[in-house]
Amino acid sequence: MGKGIILIAPESPPFGGMATQACLLKEGLTRENIQVFFVPTNKSPKLFSEKLWLLPVFRTVGKVFIYVAGILRSLKYCSSIHILACSHLYFYLNVIPAIVIGRIYKKRVVVNYRGGEAESFFKGFAGHFLNVFKLSDSFIVPSGYLKSIFGEFGIQVKVIPNIAQIDKFHFSPPHYKHHIKFICTRNFEAYYDILTLIKSFQLVRNDLPTVSLTLIGDGSLKQDIQDCVKRSGLTGCVKFLGKVDSQDMPYYLSCHDIYVNSSVVDNYPISILEAFSSGLPVISTSAGGIPYLIENDITGILVAPKDYKALARKMIDLANDPELGRNLAENARRIADDHSWSKIWSALKKIYG
Repeated sequence: MGKGIILIAPESPPFGGMATQACLLKEGLTRENIQVFFVPTNKSPKLFSEKLWLLPVFRTVGKVFIYVAGILRSLKYCSSIHILACSHLYFYLNVIPAIVIGRIYKKRVVVNYRGGEAESFFKGFAGHFLNVFKLSDSFIVPSGYLKSIFGEFGIQVKVIPNIAQIDKFHFSPPHYKHHIKFICTRNFEAYYDILTLIKSFQLVRNDLPTVSLTLIGDGSLKQDIQDCVKRSGLTGCVKFLGKVDSQDMPYYLSCHDIYVNSSVVDNYPISILEAFSSGLPVISTSAGGIPYLIENDITGILVAPKDYKALARKMIDLANDPELGRNLAENARRIADDHSWSKIWSALKKIYG
């Protein structure tokens, strides 16, 4: 029997948290001399006519076929299956088949669930499938937030945090005084509510006319966000950098002073950990599992989701108080350290058996 690990997750593009975590996990396991067979869940079919795969139903069926075939091809080389899991259609088409295949072929199955919508998803029709998790050998989540949610459903899980490349970020406590540069690195999707951040920033500019905001990301709401910036008269002070390679993120964070997150649905964002690792004080909404990551007024500042006035007030307060910024950054540093590969690997070794 092979001793390798089948790693199941989406591959980029599109870029996202699961794809990034899969890449970091693969790199870490490879450094530990473990053979990893990566099976992407979003591989597009290429056979026959390309027009055939433009039809949603055929494209979905084709992706599932390629995905399942990839698992079956790799089984003889591996003793474990590790799947990065989340809600919605992905759960039905990718998570359930992987668990069932693992049980049939007597492989160790590790389900690594993530995403801030678990509670609403499993309170609906998906709740009928919760017992499928009991077929896995190990069920892990990246945060106490998700642990509490699954605990309500009677599902026991182990918390193993997300991997953060803290060694690639240079920790430098903030020393800003004037011309404060805010930054947000969340994608332009409804979950991350960048439009609320723009409304907040407009109020901040009224009070602090020299501040700027940099947005790193892309997504379906990009045009809406750009239009909002124009209508708000913020064109000259809001920069759109598009999608940035993860290797370049340390540089961009080091060029800014304060990190802002305005999400309305969230779990345990790596982007905030990256800000912690860079020494940026963080202001964030309290969406989902973020309060499990940020202790209000200790390791960061929390406001209620959608409350753009409160977010603006906190941005202004922090911009005017660099000493508070340094204290928050120093306190947050220890949180980032808990997400190093060495600590994650010591926990994963026990999971893999």
